[in-house]
Amino acid sequence: MKNILAVCPVCDATTKLVPSTQVAEVISCADCKSRLVIDNLNDNKAVLKEAPEVEEDWGE
Repeated sequence: MKNILAVCPVCDATTKLVPSTQVAEVISCADCKSRLVIDNLNDNKAVLKEAPEVEEDWGE
């Protein structure tokens, strides 16, 4: 299987993802280290978006 290509929405770096990559998986950009989530997979291309910030709920 071929690698999946994706472009970081923060720094525009192209990243190769392994074929077993799945939608909603969280990854880090190799260039800018931003946390990204895989939003969509089509053929050999993936659409990435910034992962939401993790917020503490303080037990509420």
